[in-house]
Amino acid sequence: MLQGFGPQETSSDFDHPYDHPYFGQLLVASILNLIGYPHTPGSSLSLDDGKSIEMLYLVPRLLMGLLAISDTFLVYKIAERRYGIRVALIASVLFAVMPLSWLLRGVFLDNILLPFMLVSILFALYAKDPVFEKPYDINMNRYPQNLSRKLILVLLSGIFLGIAIYTKIPACAIIPLVAFIIYKYNKNWRILAIWFTPVVLIAALWPVYNILSGQLDDWVAGVVWQVTQRPEKTLSGAFIGIMRIDPVLITLGIAGLVFTALLEVRKREYFMTLWITPYLIFLYLIGWVSYFHWVILIPGIAVSSAIMINAVLSKTIDKGSKKRSRLISRSTAAVVAAIGIFGLFSSAMLIKVDATSSYFELYSFIVRQLIENEQGSFDEKPDTIIVGHRWTWAFTWIPKYIFNDTVSFLHFNSSGITGTERFLLIVDNYVKRHLSDDNSEGIKMVQTLYNNSDAIKTFKDKTIIPYDKDTYPYTSMSEIRGIGRYSPVEIRTNTK
Repeated sequence: MLQGFGPQETSSDFDHPYDHPYFGQLLVASILNLIGYPHTPGSSLSLDDGKSIEMLYLVPRLLMGLLAISDTFLVYKIAERRYGIRVALIASVLFAVMPLSWLLRGVFLDNILLPFMLVSILFALYAKDPVFEKPYDINMNRYPQNLSRKLILVLLSGIFLGIAIYTKIPACAIIPLVAFIIYKYNKNWRILAIWFTPVVLIAALWPVYNILSGQLDDWVAGVVWQVTQRPEKTLSGAFIGIMRIDPVLITLGIAGLVFTALLEVRKREYFMTLWITPYLIFLYLIGWVSYFHWVILIPGIAVSSAIMINAVLSKTIDKGSKKRSRLISRSTAAVVAAIGIFGLFSSAMLIKVDATSSYFELYSFIVRQLIENEQGSFDEKPDTIIVGHRWTWAFTWIPKYIFNDTVSFLHFNSSGITGTERFLLIVDNYVKRHLSDDNSEGIKMVQTLYNNSDAIKTFKDKTIIPYDKDTYPYTSMSEIRGIGRYSPVEIRTNTK
């Protein structure tokens, strides 16, 4: 988008490019353009130690970190508005410091939509202000003013949820929750319709854009593929993955959700139930669920855990005690401190692992191979194809968009290369196993490339400290996208 190609990817970028709406790339591109990213001319970037590559990754990751901070504040405000300050404190600390929160630092569309979704929920809750429920006072002329304030909050709630859906369609699973809040607190179908109008109109920008640009057939085919033809990745499998990342918070969350659901049935309040259940049903029906799809549920998991913890604290303190309120407050402070210390210690243990330095060194080496000639200048090179496992596709964007090099990617079991082109073959342990075990046409092509190329360097994982992936909090390391699980990585080429 920064180079003027528009919001829609093409089939040369992805096999199925019509997969998500456009607000995520619109927002990120606007912010990066505002700060002048990448702000350093390509010729002045040093590729000797991978630091320049790391900095190019750091800027969007910092943006995600800022969004995560805003998410924490919004979780606190929602819980405070709905359940009180004690639940809000516990929920926000759980949300912020537990190992599961590292998902919020990744550049995922789910993380971009999350603050907009939370703002929508918060505005819907604020639309139930006691001042709105006062009768119309002729002398004070209050009712019209109160009504206008209510309508503004309702409208803003609809706008922000529409933006969340325009970022990623699964956010539509939050519609039942916000609609329930709006109607329950207002008992007015017209106000609900006012809220729903921007939700639909903003979300409709995705198909409207494709209609106006003459891409409606491609868009329909892409949406149908998303729903019906994706390879199966079950909800249960994703649940096992998320349990592996943070079994402590997920176990607390499950217990909290059961406790909260029983409480809500008795009180006929379905706040947390409507937050969690529709989205889980959506994921189950789609049948393609990855670990980052749980991002939308992390605030709900934290809040429901906090509700249960607060209830346990309240039950364990004698109701007849004259200092009961003070005791509950002190107990809450102790729990918040304990959670904070435990979560920060666990996260600090993960940070010390440093799973990415090897990745940046590998990336820097590949960029040098693509763009530098023997004198080290940045002259144009012949077109190069990177051949490798799917994760190595990420090695194309920096040479292509930062250094203006002509490079393309081909999956290692494809058959679209003859061997006469200039190529870099990236052989990780996954590709290595297939080279010896698989006899498909695509693998035969890679075997030919392997035999007709020279190894120029091998990279091994350089994790700073040893760790056991079966021990908490290192259980989450299985989802880290460094080169650890693919090590060693051999680089081969047909030209030097």
